[in-house]
Amino acid sequence: KAADAGLAGRVTRVLLAEDNPINREIMLSQLTALGYAVIEAANGKEALRKYQTEQHDLILTDIEMPEMDGYGLAAEIRRLEQAAGSRIPILAITASDFDLDEGKARSSGLDGYMLKPLDPKVLAKKLADIFCQSAKPEKS
Repeated sequence: KAADAGLAGRVTRVLLAEDNPINREIMLSQLTALGYAVIEAANGKEALRKYQTEQHDLILTDIEMPEMDGYGLAAEIRRLEQAAGSRIPILAITASDFDLDEGKARSSGLDGYMLKPLDPKVLAKKLADIFCQSAKPEKS
């Protein structure tokens, strides 16, 4: 499975920040079917707490969430990373191209985005690309 490749023999951990429980369950199912370990968060503040206390290899975040949106989450993580000298890939997941402010996405530190509903094949390819160090910030 794609999730098993390249991370020193351990399962790849994805932090999923999505406030809609149905969407979160669908994405959880897709990610676990691909072999990823998924850590769920219902909003940006919860995701930030989990980022600070657990190890993750990738963050998938909805743009529009209560308490802290995806832009705020990405910006705060990038701020924390500056002190640590590390960088985790962060992808936005959004229902519409119109929901995404590309300038804000770049300035907040998002590495790219995908449209909901996520196509399992597109998701698999995008994540494989990221973990092979070849991802580019573009729409899938």
